[in-house]
Amino acid sequence: MPYDFRTFSFRGCGCGNLPDVETDIRASVGQGGVNRSDDSVTIQSALNNIPIDQGGPQVRLAVDGIAGPLTISAIRKFQTRQLGWADGRIDPGGPTLARLRGYSANGNAGGTGGLKTHGGHRRAPSPQMFEVIRRGTAVSVLPHASHALRKTQLNLDLVMARLKVKGVQRMTEISPGESREPRRLWNIFNRHFSVANLSTPAATQSLSSVQQTFENMKAVLDGRPGIWGADIVEIDPITAYVKELDEAVAYTPTTTGDRARQTRLGIMPWRIYFTNLIDGQDFDHYLYTVLHELAHFVDNETQLHIGDIAYGYQPSILRLSHHQRMRNAECYSACAFEMAFGNDRLVGIYPLLRAIEIDDDVIIR
Repeated sequence: MPYDFRTFSFRGCGCGNLPDVETDIRASVGQGGVNRSDDSVTIQSALNNIPIDQGGPQVRLAVDGIAGPLTISAIRKFQTRQLGWADGRIDPGGPTLARLRGYSANGNAGGTGGLKTHGGHRRAPSPQMFEVIRRGTAVSVLPHASHALRKTQLNLDLVMARLKVKGVQRMTEISPGESREPRRLWNIFNRHFSVANLSTPAATQSLSSVQQTFENMKAVLDGRPGIWGADIVEIDPITAYVKELDEAVAYTPTTTGDRARQTRLGIMPWRIYFTNLIDGQDFDHYLYTVLHELAHFVDNETQLHIGDIAYGYQPSILRLSHHQRMRNAECYSACAFEMAFGNDRLVGIYPLLRAIEIDDDVIIR
């Protein structure tokens, strides 16, 4: 089944499906209920979307349409936590269904103003002031992201012109009176995409592909208002509990997901939705998030796949092969960020990506 969204956090990414917020049943479910299969599926799915500390099941229910002992026990737990009593049954139009529906639709059944907790994290609507700050910061980084992509493209032009003349084997040579800058740029691209051990034709082809990806990322970012452009960033509108979003600072709906379900929850593809877990992070974390998600945006999800093989906090990112780097979103975002703003600012996000410079030349990381 295609996923509805991809998530981003500075501890890794993920993907998942959104809940269906339409929580309606035609007959009673649970202890002594009619227990129609489709109604039982609805209740089981809804209960699975409730955080454990708000009355959700300790172990996710099998969504099998059978209102057995585990489902009845889960109903009782939810009723006890949310209503203060339990009979193990949910009736159409009854208080338990109203509370369950209210929680799924508004994230407010626990009486916490929509601020739900689960596993120590909070994902929910924030006070309006924080949402204004969040969106304002997200929009303010966009020109900087565009600058980073443009500068990376220009520097890649210089590297490819040098590659055409010198070939891979001589890219680190410096002739008398020649600037060190082209060699420094080459070493940065090599660190992120591992092209130094390729043949000259293969390195040229690979860097051409990298350049096209950066060009596509910038085209998405600079798109016309209402489609992309400044409208590419939004505030997370989802209040239903979604496990896969519980640690995400941002997420992007996929073009191959369930569009009807996305629409019901107020989201659409080609957007970056920032959650309240980004609140308190600095400008560079917002900026890096945009660059990372743009690398995913130019992945058409069926043919060219730019996924998440390794992240900037994992030692494994230093050991990726050339083939893996070409298909790893973090390599594109880290390269563009470092190329435009320097290694010190990149290290402020991912200390593991510190580079050692000798004689103005990036040598190792």
